[in-house]
Amino acid sequence: MRLKFMRRPLAAILATLFVASGGLARLRKTPEPEKELTVSAAISLKDALGEIAKLYRIEMPDTVIHFNLGASGTLQRQIEQGAPVDIFISASKDQMDSLDSRGLLLAGTRRDLVKNAVVLIVPKQRAGFPVFRILRGRK
Repeated sequence: MRLKFMRRPLAAILATLFVASGGLARLRKTPEPEKELTVSAAISLKDALGEIAKLYRIEMPDTVIHFNLGASGTLQRQIEQGAPVDIFISASKDQMDSLDSRGLLLAGTRRDLVKNAVVLIVPKQRAGFPVFRILRGRK
C-alpha cells in the first residue's frame, strides 16, 4: 500500500524532469547538424580550392563544402537563375561586375582575392626577336 502511495509523487517528479529535459532525445547526446557551404568557382581554381578545402576541414570539421566548378560565365548565369551559392569565385572581373550591378552580391562582401598578369619569358638569346620589342612598345 505504501508503494502505491509513493508512485504518484515519483511519477510526477519523473514527468517533470522528462518535460524539463526536453524529452528522451535530450538523454542521448545528439551530434551537431552539419553545416553546408556551396562554392561556385572558376574551374581553373580546382587544384587550389582542393588544397584550401583540406585546410578548412581541419578548422571546421562540421562543415561540408560543395564545389560547383565551371566557366565563370556559366556560373554567373546559374546565379542569375537562382542557383544557391554561398561563395562565388570568378576568374573574370566582368562576371562579378555584372552580378554586382544586378544586386546579386551581398553588400560589402565582394573581395578581390588574386590578380594575374601576362608574363612573357624568352631565352636570353631570343630577346631581340621583333615581336617581343613590339610587345614592349618599341619598334
